[in-house]
Amino acid sequence: MQHVVRDLPLMVESINKNFAVETFPKNQQRKRYLMQDPPNPEIYVSLLARLTTEGGHWLQTIRSGGGTSTRAFQYDLQRPHYQSSVGVKGLYGCTAVVIASNAGVFASYIWEIPIFRFRDGRPQTYEYFDANVFDVLADGNPTDAARSVGFRTLLGQGAMLSDQMRPVIFIITPYTTDRERRVLERLGIATRFRYQGLVNRLAAQLRANIPSRKAPQILGYERPVTEQTLDGESGVGKAIVEVDQALVEIRQGRRRIPGIKGSWRLWYEEQIIFEQHYSYPRPMPD
Repeated sequence: MQHVVRDLPLMVESINKNFAVETFPKNQQRKRYLMQDPPNPEIYVSLLARLTTEGGHWLQTIRSGGGTSTRAFQYDLQRPHYQSSVGVKGLYGCTAVVIASNAGVFASYIWEIPIFRFRDGRPQTYEYFDANVFDVLADGNPTDAARSVGFRTLLGQGAMLSDQMRPVIFIITPYTTDRERRVLERLGIATRFRYQGLVNRLAAQLRANIPSRKAPQILGYERPVTEQTLDGESGVGKAIVEVDQALVEIRQGRRRIPGIKGSWRLWYEEQIIFEQHYSYPRPMPD
C-alpha cells in the first residue's frame, strides 16, 4: 500500500488499486463503476467485497483504547481512470461511522460492548461514550497510532472532509430487536434504533464539527449471523463505498483545464444508500 498524500498525514492511505482500466471513444459517454445498474445486486456486492479484500481496503478493527477504530483513505489522483472501494465489515451489533467525500473516505468501527452498554445490559454513560467515541473520531486512537487518524486533521482547505469536497456523514447502527424491545418497553423505552439516544448524540456532535451540507444519515440494520459479516466474500453485515474516477478536462469559464470527474456510492449489503457525482480542477503537484 502506498502512502501519500499532499497536505494529509501519512496514515491516510491512497486507494490506488485498479479494479478496471478502460478507454472510451470521445463520443461515447463513460459508464460508471464496474457495473452501473447491476441486475443482481447481491452478486455484485459479493464481487465488491472480494475486490475490497484483495485491495486490503477493509477497516481493520481493534478493541484497545476503548474499542473505536478509525482510518482514512484518499482517492488516487494519479490514475487516468480507476475504480476502487473501501469498506467496513463485522456489523452484527456494532456501529460504523462512514464519512465519504469527493476526495476520500473516513471510516470508523465502534464496538457495541463496552462503548454502548455494559455486559449486563446497562447503558453506557455519556462521559465514557464521548471520551471513547467522539474524541477518538476527532483525534484518532492513540493505541493504534500507525493507522488511526482523526477527522480534525482532514478539515483544512481542500482536504478530504472540507466543505469543498462535500462530505456526507453516515452512522450505521442496529435496530432494536423484538426481544430487546420487550425488555426495554418495561423500562419505558421504545426506540427504533437500539442505542438511539447515544447515536443521536453522536450525530449532533459530528454535525457540529464536520462541514457537511447534509444532516448525518442514520441507517438501521437487522442483526445478521456473525460469521457471515466477517468473511470477505459476501455483502452481509458490510458497508462499502465504491468509487469511479477519471482524469478529464473540465470547463472553467471559457477555458478547459485539467480536472477530476467521478462518482461514489455507498452500499449497505445489496442496497445503494447514497450516490454523489463530482468534478473539480485537478490539484497540481508542488
